[in-house]
Amino acid sequence: MRSVSATPSTFLAHEALLLASRPAEERRCHALHELLETGHALSHALRTELARASLTESGFRLLACLFRNRSDTLTSSALADTLHLSTAALNQLLSRLELSGLVSRAPAPAGRRALVVSITAKGAATFQTAARRLLAATGKLMEPLASSELESLDHACIRLRENLTPSVTPH
Repeated sequence: MRSVSATPSTFLAHEALLLASRPAEERRCHALHELLETGHALSHALRTELARASLTESGFRLLACLFRNRSDTLTSSALADTLHLSTAALNQLLSRLELSGLVSRAPAPAGRRALVVSITAKGAATFQTAARRLLAATGKLMEPLASSELESLDHACIRLRENLTPSVTPH
């Protein structure tokens, strides 16, 4: 058996596997452990690609939102809501990205206290480079799976998420 990752969720699934007394329990626990461990490894691989573009996952999500909505005026509070970030977390993220020249903040045209956030040309180029890298990495990571396996995996993940209670699902 492979070593257990240090994440709490994979540790819990591994411990449940050790306590499973029936074959059906063992099969479920093993499948959950494999799913969590694989998800963790895939996330790590994708975060590594983002790091090559000097971005975090949150930074990439913010740039993606701004890139998609370039023609719209987005305030920092609207971004916080869209990205499910606290105002403090968003402001920290914006400060880092602004310091890197990827975004700019300016007072809202209506003269309110709100700030309008925009993606810069450098930010758009950085986002596009990171997005291309992520697409290439995703293709390479998922390459071993046949089309039917991808469809089954997608369906299984959807069913598992639907089985979670609303208080457990993120966002």
